[in-house]
Amino acid sequence: MTTETLTDQEIETFLREHGTGVLSVANGSDAYATPQSFGYDGETLYFQFVSAADSSKQAFADQTGTATLTVYDEEPAQSVVARGDIEPVPADEATHAMSVIAENAMVPTVNVSPDIPVSSLSFQFYRLRPTELTGRAFGPVPVVEHPSQTLTERGFDHLENALECDDPDEKDFFIRQALQLSEPLVNAE
Repeated sequence: MTTETLTDQEIETFLREHGTGVLSVANGSDAYATPQSFGYDGETLYFQFVSAADSSKQAFADQTGTATLTVYDEEPAQSVVARGDIEPVPADEATHAMSVIAENAMVPTVNVSPDIPVSSLSFQFYRLRPTELTGRAFGPVPVVEHPSQTLTERGFDHLENALECDDPDEKDFFIRQALQLSEPLVNAE
């Protein structure tokens, strides 16, 4: 299997086309992850929390230093991870948050707690301004048409990236990607 890094434009398109993900928040060493609809305006992710008074999600969000939103799709296999501070949206920006959420959030229902009357729920907008935004696409190792070819163009790109990296983990990642692309050639001999 190969892994490709998504470009900034691919990440933005992916986030605009997918309106749900898994939001992970924490309180100290205690983590809480939940499926969450979101809107994205190209810079900020917006959420509408619908919760009861004893909401774990809201309590954890209020205590979280850095939250993570993972958005993924299986066909084709891709994922985007956004990390950053999560905070309530100020009242004067609520209209913008509503508009962004309306554009691409996948909201299944207003009352996510069927045992609690809607009148007992609170509605609060939160936002996450990503300080880190990464994306990957996963696919099969390409079939080599010409056995005399030693490495695909993508393999060379990975090796060039490895040469430019200072971080040993990144360098190792790119070298492994190049090796994965050359495996059919090694096995063909």
